[in-house]
Amino acid sequence: MEEIKGEEPFDEGKLEKVWEELKVLRKKSEMEVGVLSRPKKLHPEHEIELFLSNTIELGILERMEQDIVLYIRKTLNNGKIKLKSTIKEQDVKDKLYTDRDKFAYMIKKNPDLQNLKDILGLDLEF
Repeated sequence: MEEIKGEEPFDEGKLEKVWEELKVLRKKSEMEVGVLSRPKKLHPEHEIELFLSNTIELGILERMEQDIVLYIRKTLNNGKIKLKSTIKEQDVKDKLYTDRDKFAYMIKKNPDLQNLKDILGLDLEF
């Protein structure tokens, strides 16, 4: 990897601009742009943390990580920039897959729906 010797300071605004340029450069691959669109956080010591949702995204990031880091380092003239990835598991219990789950969730939010169903004599087929 090419060595960047500069240590110019940068903030989240500059990083965001460079990150958007990077997404345009990677636009040929929707998967790569999807990974680059994930939330990120700038930490002290020039560390960028990218929050991924699964190991598939991690694999995509690993394939392009070296290019990403080199591009950001060059563009921001800061050789100390590091990229870290974290997989944030989504809470599966909150996903509503079936119509029955959706109706139960709506009843929790508004119990009057159950009363309305009973008054109207509806027999919902799930």
